[in-house]
Amino acid sequence: MDHLKALTSAIAEAIFTSIPKLPTEIKKMCQFVQVNAVAKFPDTRYSSVSGFIFLRYIVPAITTPTISGILNSNPRDGPKRGLILVAKVIQLMANDALPKEAFMKDLIVVLENNKER
Repeated sequence: MDHLKALTSAIAEAIFTSIPKLPTEIKKMCQFVQVNAVAKFPDTRYSSVSGFIFLRYIVPAITTPTISGILNSNPRDGPKRGLILVAKVIQLMANDALPKEAFMKDLIVVLENNKER
């Protein structure tokens, strides 16, 4: 579980520190999503954008790294399961949610550490 915490923290750090490097078009798209989501659902200022970006781009890149061009071949079952768990935590982070599974409760610290980012 410690390895999963470390890996998830490292990926979260990479995601959050890369925000300034996003292309202007993606930033404009995020602004459009946020403005329109908040107009309908005022409490979704951050979750609308993070949910959209994480669900559409980041989670698929983590769970299917060959399709994203990150890896040349599919990971074996063990590493693939780890990537799925990392993606799950990243998506929980985007949705400002907590894990339901008992075995993932140890990862709450990763969610808490990145909550304000």
